[in-house]
Amino acid sequence: MTRKKDKKIGLERIEILFEEAEKTWDEEPELSKRYILLAKRIGQKTETPLPKKLQDKVCENCNQILINSKSCKIRIKKQKIQKICRECGHKNTAHLEK
Repeated sequence: MTRKKDKKIGLERIEILFEEAEKTWDEEPELSKRYILLAKRIGQKTETPLPKKLQDKVCENCNQILINSKSCKIRIKKQKIQKICRECGHKNTAHLEK
């Protein structure tokens, strides 16, 4: 297989794992965390960076998926969105788009 094909397949699998992580978070948060770690590992193996929309859904500290008002608190301050992880308390900050 070519690298281009590997990256395409890797990206598809990463997106599938993120969808599964969101679905399973209510019943089994540890399984959800495992899916996130697997997605990150696939990205490393295929040299595919996680898309920005998926990076914003994960706590940088504990790899918990951040689901609004369930697994994180959201604060909006001066053109920034701050997601505070309920598990570890880490503050993930993203800039608002204009």
